[in-house]
Amino acid sequence: MSIDIQQPELGLETEIFNAFVGHKEDEKHQRKKHKAKRLFAARRAIEKHRERRELAEHLEDNWLY
Repeated sequence: MSIDIQQPELGLETEIFNAFVGHKEDEKHQRKKHKAKRLFAARRAIEKHRERRELAEHLEDNWLY
C-alpha cells in the first residue's frame, strides 16, 4: 500500500517569484562575503601596522644600548 502525494503545479508567476527571491538571497550572501573579506583585510592591515611600529620601537630601543 503506497500513498501517492502529488505536489501542486506551480504557476509561472510563482516560479518567477521564487527565482527572483533566490537571486536576491544570492546577492545578499555575496555582499556579506565581500564585507567579511574587506573587514578581514582591514584587520590584517591594522595588525601589520602595529607589528611594524612595535618592531621599529624595539629596534630603536636596542640600537641605543
